[in-house]
Amino acid sequence: MFDRPLEYTLNVSGERWRQGDKVQGALIIKNHSNESFKLSGIKLSLASGEYKDVRKGNAEGLVIEKDILFLQDVIIAASDMLHTPWEFQLKDDCNITDKSGGYFLAYGAIEANKVNASLELCVDVIEPIDQFITIFENFFRFKATAKKYKKGHVEIKFSPPGASKEMSAVEALTCDMRLNDKNLEIKYNFKLKKLIAGGVDVASVKVERQNKFFEQRLSAKEYSSWGGAPNQEIIIVKIKEVLREVVPKIIY
Repeated sequence: MFDRPLEYTLNVSGERWRQGDKVQGALIIKNHSNESFKLSGIKLSLASGEYKDVRKGNAEGLVIEKDILFLQDVIIAASDMLHTPWEFQLKDDCNITDKSGGYFLAYGAIEANKVNASLELCVDVIEPIDQFITIFENFFRFKATAKKYKKGHVEIKFSPPGASKEMSAVEALTCDMRLNDKNLEIKYNFKLKKLIAGGVDVASVKVERQNKFFEQRLSAKEYSSWGGAPNQEIIIVKIKEVLREVVPKIIY
């Protein structure tokens, strides 16, 4: 990115990160002038925004969450280059990248809420949540169809297995998940349907819909084992405890 006489290059180590990861890189500023240049108010910030709102050189669609680097009254000699390393830690329950947007690194001479450039930071869910999703899909044949960040929680939408009689009452499942103080918190929201015979008319059947909610809290010892591998046995037991509550009383 050019902002005469300066050329900015933002280097980031890596392409994708998870919640809780460390992000590292360097901001390189090249002075193309024949004279020395005094930097004033140069920032690198972590910001969140939606794709539809984010525009290069415009901060209207970005919400600055934290300043990572700030350069003030630093002089770069003529035709010289300034190389400044930086790093920061993502929170365990930080924003993630979804279909609508996510995190961006905003950098340049930030004055009067103006951002010279922004770079997308692709962040996925923290590993225990990802491992839980994988077990849910592999052992219970639910399919994760969407992930969305909502105020410290990650909302995972699941579609139920199509040919399962035990799960025939489940139309949809949404799990709100987060890692809070090393505990994995899960809130289940099942959208259920129930067939009700219409009195004397045997052929008449009504469909009644309702939502059922359940909550679980798994400690680190319950959801993980040696070396950070998932504690598959306990996670399966915990999921079964919840699914048992939505199995129809009569299975045809």
